[in-house]
Amino acid sequence: MLLRAVFSAAAILFLGVSCSSGPYRPVSPLITHAADIKEARGSLSGVWCHPSAGQFLWKKQKRQYVYVAPVDIQAVQQEFPEASAYLAREFRDSMQKKVRLLIDRRNAQPGAHPHWVLSDRPRTPGVKVSLAIVHLKPTDVGGKVAAVGVGIVSPIPGISFLINHLASGAVGIEGNITALDNGTVLKEFYGRNRDPINIFSCNSFEEFACDKYNLDRFARQIAEMLAENPVRP
Repeated sequence: MLLRAVFSAAAILFLGVSCSSGPYRPVSPLITHAADIKEARGSLSGVWCHPSAGQFLWKKQKRQYVYVAPVDIQAVQQEFPEASAYLAREFRDSMQKKVRLLIDRRNAQPGAHPHWVLSDRPRTPGVKVSLAIVHLKPTDVGGKVAAVGVGIVSPIPGISFLINHLASGAVGIEGNITALDNGTVLKEFYGRNRDPINIFSCNSFEEFACDKYNLDRFARQIAEMLAENPVRP
């Protein structure tokens, strides 16, 4: 009974600390409006928008370019040189794919609207999507395996979940969208995601597979921000 109480209390304390929130402190120079960032829905944790971001994105131009810059990995490169470089390439590739899908949908719509083009370099009129991986924690594969085994044989409630939580990987990103015409920052955002709860996922048993999965989710939501309707008074 004592062990059960101790582990249950530890699980509650750990989860309570993990879920606590406070003012966001940026890691990269891509975030300059940290005090004004609002909580976001979906995979991103917070977003700041320029009051006229919609008008910048949807201004009347015959053509609008979108450039996705190489991903900054300075914050994690020293600790994970190979993995961070690999994930940066995958993140940028995923971002470009999501933007291309957005562009195809927008350009297929009838009526007068800017013809968007995905560019491999900064071009005007257009916008630039800048990204940085600022936190990286690989999945503890041994811990995931232990969590599955403990969950089967242990009579202590919650211990498997606690082990799985401790063994989970995590990835954090920061980024912004800027107008290339004049350098105006249109949107800033950050995200922090851990491994999915499903401990039986095959991805749970690969060091960086869940981080790659979360980066793909970030890319999808960032692309959706480009498609948001103009802000109207």
